[in-house]
Amino acid sequence: MQSLGRISYSWHLWHWPVLVFGEHLFGDPSFAWTAPAILASLGLATLSFRWVENPIRHSLYLRHLNRRSLAGAGILTVVSVSIAGAWWTAAQIADEQSRAILAAKSDLPIIYKKKDCHAAYEVREAIGCTFGEEGADFKVVLVGDSHAGSWFPPLHAIALERSWQLTSLTKSACPMVDVEVAPGDMGRKYDECTTWRRNVIERVRALEPDLVVVGTATYLYTRDGPGKVDTAEWVARSERTLHDLSQTSKGVIVLRDVPHLGFDGPTCLSAERWRPGKPTSCVASMAPAFGGDRYELEAAATRHLQNVRFVDLSATFCRDGDCPAVIDGTIAYRDSNHLTAPFALGLKPILESAVSGEFAWR
Repeated sequence: MQSLGRISYSWHLWHWPVLVFGEHLFGDPSFAWTAPAILASLGLATLSFRWVENPIRHSLYLRHLNRRSLAGAGILTVVSVSIAGAWWTAAQIADEQSRAILAAKSDLPIIYKKKDCHAAYEVREAIGCTFGEEGADFKVVLVGDSHAGSWFPPLHAIALERSWQLTSLTKSACPMVDVEVAPGDMGRKYDECTTWRRNVIERVRALEPDLVVVGTATYLYTRDGPGKVDTAEWVARSERTLHDLSQTSKGVIVLRDVPHLGFDGPTCLSAERWRPGKPTSCVASMAPAFGGDRYELEAAATRHLQNVRFVDLSATFCRDGDCPAVIDGTIAYRDSNHLTAPFALGLKPILESAVSGEFAWR
């Protein structure tokens, strides 16, 4: 205990930088690395006490050379201040870059910023927004949950370029599938979603669009855990909803769900600013990111409907089995499973090409 007491102050000085650097190298604190880090700081304290502090404290040479002692202290002070200044500058740069990365969390489509454009949890009415030319020859409707909303930017850009009318009808956590859902954060059945979905189909019927585009966060309801919907029921009820939509329009496009990273993209990328040279950890494996059999569930519901097509853009998000948080230099996700508006807008040519291959666009 006396030995620990002698080096306690040194240990106090060493443990904090070791833990701080450890967090930036290995991520959030966990016993797996904090325990070895604390022991490592004890080792550093022992070494510095033995080879730095004591030799300086008991040096007969320095004791009788006051000027040299002062000069040495001055040099150590200058070096320490220089190192601290360099660290502060690097930290400011890293913090600025981190703030820029974290700003991606607010890169939302404009439907979230306009009043009564995207339906919140409590809304039952088929509220939405219409963009483009009034009385346009070609009308498109975007329907679904927030994952459908992620596709608004490129679809809006296409509509503006082609002088279409685009109506967006989206609602938080409400799949465009005729099932009762109970999101985990609600703790009850999402009755508002069921009512909203019926109202949306009626509104789409009244609009008589040429094309309906559907997007749904399939992973939320087909993964293992609370709220999971039986796969056979999911396919059957998806087909029922798509049949109803197909009767209201000339064609329906179902977009394959986007990947679920399993981690918050901007938060992960922000932490990586402090890990130069380290291989990126902000990458999800394709199989779990796309939820195993989700592809079959989504595609199966479209196979028996004549004017309904399934569009798979997974190659845009994942390559060689990996789904990164940054794609072609752009931050792709504003959380773990929603696209940033700038990245989604960049998908305009790909979406336009994919959908035009299914239907003859005007």
